[in-house]
Amino acid sequence: VLDDADFVQGQFFFLVDPREIAGYPHLDVLSLEPGSAPPSLSPGQDPVQLYRFENDPVTRQQVEGYIQAEAEAQADGQTVTESGWFRYLESGVDYFLHPSGLWVALRRPLRREEMLAATYVTATGDTVGDYNPERIHNTGARPRLRLLKASGPKHQPGTPTWETEMHQVYRISGSDDVDASSVALSLSLGELSAGRTFKRRNTGEEITLLKLLGLDEESPIDQVDPTFIYRPAQEFFQERPPVSGTFVVFPTLKPFAAPPPLPSLGLSAVETGEILGPDANTVIYDAVDPVERENGGLFRLTIPFRIRTEGVISTFSLGALGIRDGSERIYFGDRLLQVGNDYVIDYDVGQVTLLSPDALFGSDPQGRIQATWEQKALFQIAPTSIFGFNARVGLGNRGALHLLGLYQQEKNLQNRPQLGVEPASILLGGLNGDLTFGAPWLDDLAASLPGAGADTTAFLNVRGEMALSLPNPNTKGDVYLDDFDSTEDLPLSLLDRDWHLGSAPESEDGATGLLPGLVGGENTGSLVWQHQWILQGPGGDSLGVFEGFFPRRDVDVQINIAGTETRQPGLRLTFEPNTGSDPLNPSWRSVTSVLSTTGSDLSRTDFLEFYASGGEELTLVVDLGRVSEDAAFVDESGALTGVDPRDGEDWGIGFLDQEADPRRGEIWNNTLDREGVWVEACEAERGRIYPLGDARANCTRGNGRNDTEDLDGDGNLATEDRVYRYVVRLDGSSPYLARTTEETSSTFQLYRI
Repeated sequence: VLDDADFVQGQFFFLVDPREIAGYPHLDVLSLEPGSAPPSLSPGQDPVQLYRFENDPVTRQQVEGYIQAEAEAQADGQTVTESGWFRYLESGVDYFLHPSGLWVALRRPLRREEMLAATYVTATGDTVGDYNPERIHNTGARPRLRLLKASGPKHQPGTPTWETEMHQVYRISGSDDVDASSVALSLSLGELSAGRTFKRRNTGEEITLLKLLGLDEESPIDQVDPTFIYRPAQEFFQERPPVSGTFVVFPTLKPFAAPPPLPSLGLSAVETGEILGPDANTVIYDAVDPVERENGGLFRLTIPFRIRTEGVISTFSLGALGIRDGSERIYFGDRLLQVGNDYVIDYDVGQVTLLSPDALFGSDPQGRIQATWEQKALFQIAPTSIFGFNARVGLGNRGALHLLGLYQQEKNLQNRPQLGVEPASILLGGLNGDLTFGAPWLDDLAASLPGAGADTTAFLNVRGEMALSLPNPNTKGDVYLDDFDSTEDLPLSLLDRDWHLGSAPESEDGATGLLPGLVGGENTGSLVWQHQWILQGPGGDSLGVFEGFFPRRDVDVQINIAGTETRQPGLRLTFEPNTGSDPLNPSWRSVTSVLSTTGSDLSRTDFLEFYASGGEELTLVVDLGRVSEDAAFVDESGALTGVDPRDGEDWGIGFLDQEADPRRGEIWNNTLDREGVWVEACEAERGRIYPLGDARANCTRGNGRNDTEDLDGDGNLATEDRVYRYVVRLDGSSPYLARTTEETSSTFQLYRI
């Protein structure tokens, strides 16, 4: 059972803009031909070249088969550009190209952050992208490709690559052995059990959803047309086809929002859309929020099917995990098979292996295997204890009372139970009885009535039962909203060597009026960051070397210290705004620290906590995510770009600035270290500690480290921001302020975001 939002993602893509294909948007992609698109756009006789960008930590520029390229897509006045290291995909191995040449299917679907690009020669001889881009890459230049899928936020409704991906393909099974004639697709509004499988025309005629959405146009009965059941493996005769699985493909690009025309009923696309009416589900195609799209399902696809295999079956799965030992009953026809003699079973994964399948099926080639079993949980989340008792109390000739009790207690694996998983218990008790009492007063009453009487003695029988339930939702009596055990902490280094000169913010979103609308040398202030510093007296004499802060004395008096108080790391930032900047275009500067060069999952992070002091007129803008690596360095003349007079190389915005360039075969050494990254007037000394605010503390020349803008080490300059932004005002008005200077009794304030 699938939702309409469960279409295949990251696997089926058009090579040309689908809006240029005849019949758009109602395209039956399985029946497309080379002439379905203009010759100036459709691929010609030369092979299509497909490239995939993979967000793989082992991918580096030295890996054979990778090229550094820029991929671009344009539509409706928008342009999306992605750059990175792309891997060449081999046709017939990594992907399948449809005979029309207009679309491809990948063996392995793309993940959210991965990209796909192509280049080819059209039927008229024009090139889309730089054909044979390896030649351009080998010269040190960067070829351009046509982008078919962008990464993450750049690939969503309204962006140029969204229409390039197909959203009308649904996976039936990952197996190639599905019997197409056994597929019995049913479409319903909501659950199939509700029976809403049709829509009604204004004439009163009922039309099944299967027919309305184009899957039952030619069939005289209500069943899916087999021509829409797609098995890519049938296109190849090789043992391992490039794309495996069985799919159902709708003959229109947005079937659940814009159904196709129905020629057999004389209905146009406008009329079928009117019949679908308010039940049209545009959310799964047009919602920008991916969570809203993926959870916006309205229709259900119920797809029973059979898998047909040839040869003798020796191993099969019961389709369940955690089979209770000895509970299975496996029959071959009417014969009960014996474990150990006829088969063995893996109870954990439910896998059954027949020991003599040839002899078994030799006696009855058409024999059926049937199985029943009991399932148990593989893992018990909390230790559970259950006690029960059953008692009978006899009352002689008067009968008996029966007592039944059941007590269940669940413990917790944590000493500090969190909300929702508290240890609980429940007591269930029951009492039932069947009592008989003598009733001579009934005999006396009966004798007093004229004509009444009885030969036996009267009695009174009482039967009844009662039950009691006493739940205790929290036997411990305590619950913790956060256990504060620091098991999920992600350390953030406060050493100055782990921070780098940052890039200019890509937009003012969330910080309008606080960030400059136009970044330039005139509004770029100076910034020095240090975890060790020297304080100087009025005469320039040193007052000592300082590093970090004493937590309770210098930061927050509410911090409890066990043992001797030692200094904790701290980062001092000395920011000086540009004196010539426009008050309406404020000064700014940024620094960046790398949490992980291969990406880090922050979706389960509860908060970022930090203390900040000084510069109450300033505002911190915290961007969490992937930021641009293109650092904004300003030379003495205020320029953000220029030419290095030492080697004539361009530096600054738009260039990957680094001391050693692996593409040239350069190996970092002392000579390159003395040159630094940019044209800097300063020169550092290895291991030296500088006075507070001294620019040499962050100078790349002679600092003893291999400096580069390539923070993730992939050899490519990433220039786009994909971040969540938090704006923290240091004047005390921020909504993230958790503790003020009055509460900390110091110049520090605590922030949690």
